[in-house]
Amino acid sequence: MAVALTRLGQRHGSSLRRTARDLGLARSTLSGWCVSDEEGRLEAKHLGRPPCPLTRCAREVALFALRVLRRRADVSWLKRLVPEAARSALRDLARRARWVWRRRGRKQIHELRWKRAGAVWACDFTDPDEPIEGGYAAVFVVRDLASGKALCSEPLREASVAEVASVLARLFAVHGAPLVLKSDNGSALVAWAVDLLLAAQGVLHLRSPVRMPRYNGACEAGIGALKVLAARIAAEHGRVGLWSCDDVEAARLLGNASAQAPCDRARTPDAVWAARERLCDDERAKLHALYQAAAARERELRGHPAELQLGVNEQASIDRVALGRALVEAGILEVRWRSISPPI
Repeated sequence: MAVALTRLGQRHGSSLRRTARDLGLARSTLSGWCVSDEEGRLEAKHLGRPPCPLTRCAREVALFALRVLRRRADVSWLKRLVPEAARSALRDLARRARWVWRRRGRKQIHELRWKRAGAVWACDFTDPDEPIEGGYAAVFVVRDLASGKALCSEPLREASVAEVASVLARLFAVHGAPLVLKSDNGSALVAWAVDLLLAAQGVLHLRSPVRMPRYNGACEAGIGALKVLAARIAAEHGRVGLWSCDDVEAARLLGNASAQAPCDRARTPDAVWAARERLCDDERAKLHALYQAAAARERELRGHPAELQLGVNEQASIDRVALGRALVEAGILEVRWRSISPPI
């Protein structure tokens, strides 16, 4: 820095003596530094033993050990495998390799926040953990995603289309039809009778990808809590190993009255549901218009002509993208995400 200031001062007419006085240095010291700089003797040099680069064979062995041993592959382990390599070179290789693997392995985690109570429902079947008296073989659960309220937990003798259509029609009459109904691809949930009922009520059907139950994870989580409460209530009434329909209904009511609502952790699902505003026709028409526009854009991006009749799975794939965008634009759904790096 002193030499650079001296060169700059000389270009502007300042003498070496004046620059040395301004810097608080002796003239001879500053002059010696300038001469050493001209001769190249002021360049920084590495201290200690010069680094020894890894050979190709040693590098491959060390990288293989890092992939296999992961966290356990510290420098001492690598040194045992490649004794001829310098510890500093192995340490640098491990640091750079782990940095690359973390960057390549970054994952995005998405969090869905449903903003409008009553707008989107999810439904699914579950097998009870214990037999239900009366010969009921399945429980049909319908849950509102924003409030977290279980609208029904209906024990059924069989998971049939008629039972599903009957339960949904009753819920639509009592609470009003939602804008969207989420479900998996069970035969009773994608049957024509159910689709006809949803179309008549103006409800859009959002189907999960094939063999991906986590897509309907909010409903699955509610089912898990329902089973725990039902088992506890049955045990309190001396019916361990045998549930009743009353146990299942009591578990639903208890969960709605004591859990935290996903959209408002300070209130219960019952409180959020009671304070909701009923859906109006304008909201339904707006969502349908947004969905149609998004579906047309997605078909165009995938190269499908508008007049082409798509298969069930391909149409469901387009609906998942289009409905997701429409729900976000309508302010019903908020998607948050962040990137994480898995540990090496």
